[in-house]
Amino acid sequence: MDFNSWRGTLLAGILLSSSAGVAAQDALITEADDQAAVWAAVETIWAAAERGDSNWVESMLSADFMGWPNDSPAPRSKASVRMWNRFEQEQAKGITHELFPLSIVVHGDMAVVHYLYTNAVQLKDKSTD
Repeated sequence: MDFNSWRGTLLAGILLSSSAGVAAQDALITEADDQAAVWAAVETIWAAAERGDSNWVESMLSADFMGWPNDSPAPRSKASVRMWNRFEQEQAKGITHELFPLSIVVHGDMAVVHYLYTNAVQLKDKSTD
């Protein structure tokens, strides 16, 4: 193989490696951006719930939403979240919360988020929980 042929092969190999690297990097950036957007939505929901804004259920949850809060014996649908959110707003007012993300997996327009949280509320009798 003469030098010019070898150089062309090497250049083609470098370009292929570079484009594969760029594509992988772009995929990682897109995945990170998607995860960041999902986490921002979780934070938005918690902030809305804490300030007593019940519209978050309608605006942030899809019609086929299923979630499993730690105080529920089974997953809740959007209708169930709406009902319990209304009840809880009559019983307590959010004071503060802290969220700890564990895992976010995004597949197309669906995401599964696992996180831990701690929160404080003021109950009707003015005690805190």
